[in-house]
Amino acid sequence: MMRMQRLTRRNFLRALAGSVVGTSLIGSWSGVGWGQAVASLTVGVLLNRSGETKIIEGIQLASEIINEQGGIAGKIPVKLVLEDGRFSPVEAVNGANRLVNRGDVGFVLGPLISVQALATQPIFAAAGMAQ
Repeated sequence: MMRMQRLTRRNFLRALAGSVVGTSLIGSWSGVGWGQAVASLTVGVLLNRSGETKIIEGIQLASEIINEQGGIAGKIPVKLVLEDGRFSPVEAVNGANRLVNRGDVGFVLGPLISVQALATQPIFAAAGMAQ
């Protein structure tokens, strides 16, 4: 018989951490061949810092939990790079370009607002980055 778990902060963060790990495995390692060592996984976070602070805090906490447990698969630490979309498609595009031009970002979480997502999607697609 299945038991329903109450949604606690801990369970939510575990699920969020699992989502980050799962997405990273699909999106960021597409260019990494078998047997290649990966020193760390850099995740871009393109959100609006003034309004989506709880989401950003959750992502940061999930990253900390993953790293405290030794990283992905116990050996690959997660690094976050935060960019602020400032509730503007223009600022989101600027942030997307900065993330792409870094060269070390494997995939991006966000943006969550549709006009920002539509504006940045071609940039990430052209760079071959999962969004």
